[in-house]
Amino acid sequence: MIERIQEAVQARDAVRLAALWEEIGEGGDAFHRCVLAHHSALAIRGFYPSLHLNLAESYRKTGDLDRARSHVAQGRGYLDALAPDAYGDMIRGALERLAAEL
Repeated sequence: MIERIQEAVQARDAVRLAALWEEIGEGGDAFHRCVLAHHSALAIRGFYPSLHLNLAESYRKTGDLDRARSHVAQGRGYLDALAPDAYGDMIRGALERLAAEL
């Protein structure tokens, strides 16, 4: 089971993670439930840089530059959650460009 959880996490496959959660079930092995919950939380963390980037850009557009800067800083705080792939590069680059603009 641990191997299947790791594979789903590495693939960033939310559908497989949800299916594993259902498979383990409420009465399932507590260790497996804990591992899956932990890995799911880490996977969600990877969306925070994009979330804060979008909030920062929205605040920039409305002229609230202090809030925009705050969200850029928060987004930067989660950059370690991004994979070293094209999506991660895009989000990192966009945060840096927006930070320079602000």
